[in-house]
Formats: sequence, C-alpha cells, structure tokens
Amino acid sequence: KAVGMLIVAFLMWKFVPNRRIGVAIGAAAGLGFAVAEDILYFSQFYTLNAGAEAYLLRILLLPFMHPVWSAFVGIGVFVLVAEKSKTGNISLGFPLLFLFLGIINHMVWNSIAVTSAMFPELGYWPIVVDVFVIFPIFALVLRDLLGGHYNFQNFFQTLSDSTPEVFPIAPPPPPPPTT
Repeated sequence: KAVGMLIVAFLMWKFVPNRRIGVAIGAAAGLGFAVAEDILYFSQFYTLNAGAEAYLLRILLLPFMHPVWSAFVGIGVFVLVAEKSKTGNISLGFPLLFLFLGIINHMVWNSIAVTSAMFPELGYWPIVVDVFVIFPIFALVLRDLLGGHYNFQNFFQTLSDSTPEVFPIAPPPPPPPTT
C-alpha cells in the first residue's frame, strides 16, 4: 500500500497539497486492499463452510480497519513529499513514525484476532474490545493529527486560514485585455 501511495505522491506531487489529501490517498489505498483481501477471505470461508457471521464481520469492518491503518501511512507519505518539495531533501523520521503507527495498529488488530481464534471460549469478546476500544483510540489519534476534527463535509479544505498550504495555489490568470 505504501509503495502505491509513494508512486502516486511522486508522480502527482502537486495533487497532495495538505495532509488531508494524504489521508484520503492512504484511506483509498487501504479500502482497495481491504476489498481484495476480503475477496480472498470469502473464497476461504466458502471452502471451509464458514458461518454467516464470518462474512458479516468482514463486511462490517471492511470500511474501517484498513483505511484507518493506511491513513496513517498516507500522512507519512504526505510529510515525505512535502519535505522533498520544500527542501529538496528527504527526511525519513516522521514518515517512518506514521508508517509504524499504521503497522502497530494493524498488529494490535491481528494479535487480538489471533487470540480470538486461539481461545474460542472467549467468543467474539476480543473482537468487540478491538472494535470498541483499540480502534477508537487510533481513530482519535488520527483525528487529532488532522486538526482535531474530521469535518467530512469540508474535508479537503485547508485546516484554517492561518495554516498555509505546503504547495501554494497560484491565483487564476487575469482575463485577456478587451480591445
């Protein structure tokens, strides 16, 4: 997912003017990966005669988990591209931090899912804890990285008038002179 985001970011670097676009690119990559992964899981569920709850669980969690994990990576890609465009240098500190935030979030999810599989007597409680405790913590961290709110209606606008964009938008050209 990160390699795909890097390709998009470096080929279309002016398309990533703020971290919200980076998050959107990351979330889109995560959603695409989740759809592909679910197709593989569904084929396994079919061959194993899994119950309807296995399908339902994947469908309900599809729009949330991978997009949030990848959104962190998207911020890191944005930071990497922004730093390269401003200074010409590449600093890997913050991009790697965001990559590791996404990886840690995914590892926590997988660890809890494995715990649920290893101890079937726990039922769905580990997944409930993951969905209602762990996931919201990372979602709140992501929200705070985006300026303290999600604001989906105006998601791609700048965070505030005092926050300059990394890539300033040029004013439109003046109209041609009338003769």
